[in-house]
Amino acid sequence: MRRSGRRGGGAQKTRHRHRCSLSAAAAFVALLQRHERLNLRQFPRYGKSGKARPFSANLSRINGIATGLYCNGSPQLFQMNVRTEKYILFLILLFGFILRALSINYGLPNPGYFSSDEIDSISRAVKIGAGDLTPAHFNKPTFYNIIIIVFNLFAFLFYRIIGADTDFKRLFIQNPAFFYIPARLASVCAGTAALYLCYRAGKKLKDARVGLSAAFLLSCCYTTVRFSHYAKEDALLTLMVLLTFMIAIKLGEGISAKRVLITGLLTGLTAAAKFTGILAIIFPVYYLIKNKNLKPKILLSLLGGVLFGFALGMPYFIIHPISFFKGLISSTILRQVQGGTIWLGGEKHFGLIFIAKMFIQEFGCLYAAALLYFLFHAIFNKGKISAKPLFKTPSAFFALIFLTIIIFAGHLDYHYIMPLTPFLCLAAAVNIAKAKSNTIYVMMMFLLIVEPLYRSVKFDVESFGEDTRITAAKWIEANIPTHEQIAFDTAYFYQYHPPIGLSKESLDALKLDAQKEGGTGNYYQLLGEYQNKEKIYYARFLPMPTWLEKLQPSNIEQYNLGNLQKGGFTWLVCSSYYHNRIMNDKNYGWQPIRNFYLEIFGKELQIFQPQPWVNMGPIIKVYRIGESGHQR
Repeated sequence: MRRSGRRGGGAQKTRHRHRCSLSAAAAFVALLQRHERLNLRQFPRYGKSGKARPFSANLSRINGIATGLYCNGSPQLFQMNVRTEKYILFLILLFGFILRALSINYGLPNPGYFSSDEIDSISRAVKIGAGDLTPAHFNKPTFYNIIIIVFNLFAFLFYRIIGADTDFKRLFIQNPAFFYIPARLASVCAGTAALYLCYRAGKKLKDARVGLSAAFLLSCCYTTVRFSHYAKEDALLTLMVLLTFMIAIKLGEGISAKRVLITGLLTGLTAAAKFTGILAIIFPVYYLIKNKNLKPKILLSLLGGVLFGFALGMPYFIIHPISFFKGLISSTILRQVQGGTIWLGGEKHFGLIFIAKMFIQEFGCLYAAALLYFLFHAIFNKGKISAKPLFKTPSAFFALIFLTIIIFAGHLDYHYIMPLTPFLCLAAAVNIAKAKSNTIYVMMMFLLIVEPLYRSVKFDVESFGEDTRITAAKWIEANIPTHEQIAFDTAYFYQYHPPIGLSKESLDALKLDAQKEGGTGNYYQLLGEYQNKEKIYYARFLPMPTWLEKLQPSNIEQYNLGNLQKGGFTWLVCSSYYHNRIMNDKNYGWQPIRNFYLEIFGKELQIFQPQPWVNMGPIIKVYRIGESGHQR
């Protein structure tokens, strides 16, 4: 039912209709432009007398925020008061938190089963917490590791209050949940906070219904849900990019040195979460250029804020700046980017294919197809090619640069889309706002949510099951005598193998390998002192070449069945997380290793594989390659 008696009458209605009208088709960058331009600022805080106007006086005029949205003369959608808005927001945040927090103890007490990167994150945090600010490597900055320390301090205080054991060296080996759960909880909180900021962005740029819709969409996105479980920096990066965007919007209302400084500070912290976060500087720079305010004072404020923020998250940058830049230049991640190899489940793809698969996994086929349609419609509008829409708003420009880097960079994965996800959810929510009825609105939301939500729930359900690596370890302990030697086709530090007890000789070999790579090997020493496995095995972890330059003849020789048998190995255990990479990559000169797998595939004694909606993990294959009785 249309409302009557609104202040302003026809003029007000005309303005609102104009505000709610949206173009029928645009690229997602064009959609981003629309929702950034539709900022509601027509609700005065003060009356003609100069006295503050009570909120209730504006309720009748706030069509999208308090009492629903009236678009294009259609019936209002979902009448909503402020209390209802807050209630819906609470449910969305709770739902998003639960999706991200379920199975937070996955794989424990075996570390790194969600992702081998978790081991790196925890180890770096422990090192910083012990007072050593020198990074173990320069592939990533340290802001997330500092956040982990803060969360672990709360865990430490809790342990002290309840009188629990605080022998951290022993806890690190026997009960790593003390370190991993707080670190994972940091990602859960960052992912949930991003939902709230997404709501705030939608409300500020258009109205509450758009904000709530965008937050709900974001709460279900599969990759965002999945990686908010992990003790990794990606959820924090997403939060910081969105926070920088929100603060930068204020620069559109007026530029001052203080605002620029704060925005720069957040930009620096975003870069300290992950180096790609430096792209967030696009947001303040866009508004400075738009307002033609490139005064030296303003630019110095921005630069100073960026440097200070980065130093807060990466203290080593200030302590040893020369060593920092040397380490960054020689870092593995930079060399991989220069190599231009894109990994996707063990397969290399051209960047555009990677982007397509990345969008499909995050949002589902329907939204990915819609984005593709809108993109082509905007670029080839009426037979004319125009790139202007890509540069008219900060989020669109950010998306353009970000995706361009993905196309040409190397060693990427699905979660690299996460900083873009909130903006794409906002764009979708704005487009859905065109719905002329509640039914159409619900149908559009359902179609966009059903596939990513299905994948997210499936992930949570499967993560409650027993990982295939743990099941395989139980079988090994029950069926293989401790005097028989086992070979694993994967490096130890990737945690692709079943978690069995390792002999001192095995651990010494691993420690030596770590020292050759520039590490200390202290972890293997602690493992030898505190591991509490009932059965101890001598095991060899075959070298795991990931890049062509590391593929040495001595490494290839170890992937030889005859050589393993001569070395006294009775058993071989293979993990699909590793050998799928080798078998799928035809371009790296790994044919000798592929021949090794082709020789043994089909001769498995036992296979442990994940079942949909039951459990997760790699396919573990166990081979008997020699006669028992050989003792070391």
